[in-house]
Amino acid sequence: MNPAGYYLLTLLLCTPLVYAENRTGTPGWRFEVTAGIGGANSVGGFVSETLEGSSFAGAVQVDLDELGLEDDSSSFTAGAKVYNRWVTLLVDYRNSTLEASGFAEEPIRLEVDELLLGGNSYEFLLIPEGVAYDVELESTWLGLGGRVTPWSFGGEGPVRFTPWLHLGLQAVSMDYDVDAGGTVGVEVAGQERKIARQGKAKGTGEAVIPEYGLGGELRIPFHGPEERGIELVCDLTYKILDFQGALDSLGIDHSRFKDLDFTYSSLEAAAFL
Repeated sequence: MNPAGYYLLTLLLCTPLVYAENRTGTPGWRFEVTAGIGGANSVGGFVSETLEGSSFAGAVQVDLDELGLEDDSSSFTAGAKVYNRWVTLLVDYRNSTLEASGFAEEPIRLEVDELLLGGNSYEFLLIPEGVAYDVELESTWLGLGGRVTPWSFGGEGPVRFTPWLHLGLQAVSMDYDVDAGGTVGVEVAGQERKIARQGKAKGTGEAVIPEYGLGGELRIPFHGPEERGIELVCDLTYKILDFQGALDSLGIDHSRFKDLDFTYSSLEAAAFL
């Protein structure tokens, strides 16, 4: 039986200021383009590889909280949406970089693209307990979504609030660089896996994540009831996914991992004019 992975990922994204351009579309529809900078305030979770539901010697094991990837980082965002009274269609792009350094509180095992030692290539890296490391993680998110907005409160008043139901897809790409000093040896673990002890390596990860959630939008217009003009818009969306199944159903083709138990949550906030 092929190993499976268990992933828990949480993302708190705050985009404090975004510039938006409003354009008049066909009657009943509006179009908005947004771009700006924000921050990924915290990324947490863990990756745990299992075999027949249990961990084994040499399994990939990473706790993002212990890596310390929680420092605020700059994040570029861009997006567009078309909406009317009942439906919103949107696309968004986000790129951010997080850095961390410290000493491993427990052994960390990573899958990497390639680590060369003595003419041999290794796909796994072990950072032993107490060893210093530096990590840089760059993530790119491309999202497509739809929102149903059956109710809106406030009418033509000075403040309007619209709750929504969210359904969408996130294409996620992550690239990371790990520096844990010079390689000091190789160990053989379960599944006859050869793991380099310490070293410098790069890794990547991709996935397509379906998601659902709840949110809402607060609008404060600075124009008359029958006019189009500047509006202050604040929105908040909480997205979640619990998935258990085959990796290929998420668009992932992996030579070793075939099944996935994945839990994902994201809290996103934005404000723009």
